[in-house]
Amino acid sequence: MTTLQLSLDQLERDLNWIANSPVLLDLHYLPTGYWLTSPLHQHAQFTVNQHDLKNLTERLASRKSHLLGIYYETLWYYLLAEKLGSKLCATNLQIKSSKGTLGEFDLIYRASSSDQLFHRELAVKYYLGLPCHSQENVSPWSCWVGPGLKDRLDLKVNKLINKQGRLSQSIEGQTLLQERQLFPVTAEILLQGYLFYPFAAHCPAPEHAYTNHLTGYWLTSSQLSEFIDHKQLTDEFVVLAKHEWLSPFSNTTSTVQHRLFSSAALSHYATQHFTTSAYPYPLLIASGSSNHQFWQETLRFFLVPDDWLRRAKK
Repeated sequence: MTTLQLSLDQLERDLNWIANSPVLLDLHYLPTGYWLTSPLHQHAQFTVNQHDLKNLTERLASRKSHLLGIYYETLWYYLLAEKLGSKLCATNLQIKSSKGTLGEFDLIYRASSSDQLFHRELAVKYYLGLPCHSQENVSPWSCWVGPGLKDRLDLKVNKLINKQGRLSQSIEGQTLLQERQLFPVTAEILLQGYLFYPFAAHCPAPEHAYTNHLTGYWLTSSQLSEFIDHKQLTDEFVVLAKHEWLSPFSNTTSTVQHRLFSSAALSHYATQHFTTSAYPYPLLIASGSSNHQFWQETLRFFLVPDDWLRRAKK
């Protein structure tokens, strides 16, 4: 498996993004502290050096996958242990029985400021809202679908609240934690990411959406020209790799130059991708421009195949 190529700049951006970016939902009706409404108790700014980059790259290389969720989890492990002084007591701890694996504790840590143990479930998600015909000021969670059509907001939240977050309440979970002297623990859930709204269609925010949740748009490649004109976007776009989905993309203009697409080139690339690729997955695009020799993302959007909405509604 190839090693994930990270730059010092991206690592610093992504660490600060997970530490400070807002959550997707504000579920204030749940017990206090169970559903986190901020990643940390207060805004924090972190710097990184070559030692951090080497250390984290080695940790990523030891993982079995380079999926975005693995990268996100590993960033959190590193942030808590190396930057915040917390003690990581267990990560990806599986609960097994004679019937198989019952679940997995994402993270159990001891905060640096106390002896209290926390079980934190981590998730970073990207949901695309389906056009709604009702004129309600909120939309149901079931109308928010993952770009790959394998995930849905209502299903994920239900699993986080009623299964993953409650692992320490199960008999098997408690037995495992007591064996490892990690009981009792306080459970907490963190759901970060972006919500992408359909271009030129009605779709209000999901019910209980966090006020300042991160947003983008989604559209088909046939809508691209209209979208660019409507948003008055600079004719410079970058197709983001999966590990670049967290923080807003930025890089020196000279470094990013070979990755820039014009609107015409992007339209051609997307059409080719959706019609000839073995895996015609939606593309996450960063729109931006150069400022003082530095290219900075100002808006992001998903380009999806023309039949994506039809398949999403099934």
